[in-house]
Amino acid sequence: MLCKALYNFLFLSGKPISAFRWGLLLAAPCAMFALFVGRFTPNLLGEAAQPQLGPQDFGLRAVAVELPIGKGEHLRGVFVNAGRGAPVVLHLLGGGETLTARTKVAGEMVWVGDVVRDLVALGLSSLVLDYRGVGRSSGKRDSRQIPADAYVAWEEAVRRAGGHTRRVALRATSLGTLAAASLIEGGAMPGAIMLVAPLRAQTVAVHWLRARRSSLAAFLGWLFLRRPLAADQEQAISEMRAPLLIVFGIRDELLPSAERQRLLAAARAVGATVVERDQEHLPLMRDAHRLMPGERALYASLRWLSSGQILSSRHACACRSGDAEQSVTGWIVKGQR
Repeated sequence: MLCKALYNFLFLSGKPISAFRWGLLLAAPCAMFALFVGRFTPNLLGEAAQPQLGPQDFGLRAVAVELPIGKGEHLRGVFVNAGRGAPVVLHLLGGGETLTARTKVAGEMVWVGDVVRDLVALGLSSLVLDYRGVGRSSGKRDSRQIPADAYVAWEEAVRRAGGHTRRVALRATSLGTLAAASLIEGGAMPGAIMLVAPLRAQTVAVHWLRARRSSLAAFLGWLFLRRPLAADQEQAISEMRAPLLIVFGIRDELLPSAERQRLLAAARAVGATVVERDQEHLPLMRDAHRLMPGERALYASLRWLSSGQILSSRHACACRSGDAEQSVTGWIVKGQR
């Protein structure tokens, strides 16, 4: 009945077929296919550069890390020790990034090792692991595996921090923010969290197609693509109870204004520190390879954790691009819970 009505509308109305009708003609079979045949899960883990760098490039305090995951598969990366008892920053990389090579992002060659050195200078150790199928990690690239990869990395970071989850900070960029969301939803309780260029799993594939391909590609993606992983960024932010810093790009094409406002509301509800920069997604990812505004203040809170005290945020603040260090609100100490 539906097909007959569509046929009559398109061909038997006695009028020339308009662009709108041609659109319906193309969309109808696509919708039927998506409804009855199924939808596809996009792989957001893009091709990374061939491995060129190793632990030796991170400095004398770096050691190689290899963690088993799955059948015959391993996550491989590096641990850079800033000293005995130092808090550990777990880096959750974006799609297309690898710790084994410099990557061209927004016209510049960048590498996670640069910010790792900055963190060591602050007295913070770093654990960086590539996802399966990326860099020297074995297995197949598949964004659906990101939550499992992140959990294995989280357990290793906690072990390196002496078994104290509150002495681990999450530093997540782009696709890595969904890995962080999956950890929080799974019950992880880090001591501090930083999200740069956060994404929403529900819409990231469609927005990527619109920005990199066309509106038609985005429409087809909306019809055919499932969300790449189950993490809910908005829900995860609402569950974050550690000091939280989120850096948004006002012109981020992968997180349009309406969606950014939703995440902003969730962030302010939990007392997060918010920095808004007048940038698109890739320039923001590029800048995340060095210390970001507000980051020193965030990590300073970790020093309290050695005394068994837990920190929570007092206020949220919204900062425009520029040096936001002076605008970041401090954390107050609460009694142990």
